Amino acid sequence: MSREPLNAREMLLLVLASAITIFFFISGNTFWEHKVQRGVWYLVLGVGLALVFFRKRKIVFAIIVMTFILVNVGLTAPFHSSPLGYLLTASSAAGLCLMIRWQVRTYPELNRKDMHKLFDHDPPYQA
Repeated sequence: MSREPLNAREMLLLVLASAITIFFFISGNTFWEHKVQRGVWYLVLGVGLALVFFRKRKIVFAIIVMTFILVNVGLTAPFHSSPLGYLLTASSAAGLCLMIRWQVRTYPELNRKDMHKLFDHDPPYQA
């Protein structure tokens, strides 16, 4: 079975979620350097973009953010090793596993073919 490629709107959402993650990292870094005003601007920009574009797509946003952190922090961990890098890599991998496990238990009717539905909106919650 071949996978269906992402369409242009889904790729745009993927890039936007990655950019929002970068804004959050920049915000944390500027707070660390005690540049609070600039950090607040990056944080407000990231939160604003997340609310505008991912208000009804929380599951796909969380998956993209954790995958972005896992790939980008995980690749640099062997070369620039730090406890924080290892912690971020391990926690994003664990978060991805837990998110997927939760999603399978909560929405058992979704399968691989329904990937594009997650980019439209979150499925209705089933208790």
